[in-house]
Amino acid sequence: MGWKPIESAPYGEVVEVRNELMEEPCRATRGYIWNGKVHANQNFFTSVYTPHQYFPTPAGQLVCPTEWRPLEEPRP
Repeated sequence: MGWKPIESAPYGEVVEVRNELMEEPCRATRGYIWNGKVHANQNFFTSVYTPHQYFPTPAGQLVCPTEWRPLEEPRP
């Protein structure tokens, strides 16, 4: 599956996202809650728990990706 521009990412769906500074992609949803309100920048995402070999990405963190793709099948 190829990476797509972040502007085309769907709302309300968990996808994989990345930017040029990330070592590995993480799972996230489009939109970010800040001070009890949805942030105006629609390119901000909220992380979803993403397992990695040593340090998983926790849920609820701000992610500023530049690309997205649909989730791949879980790794065995």
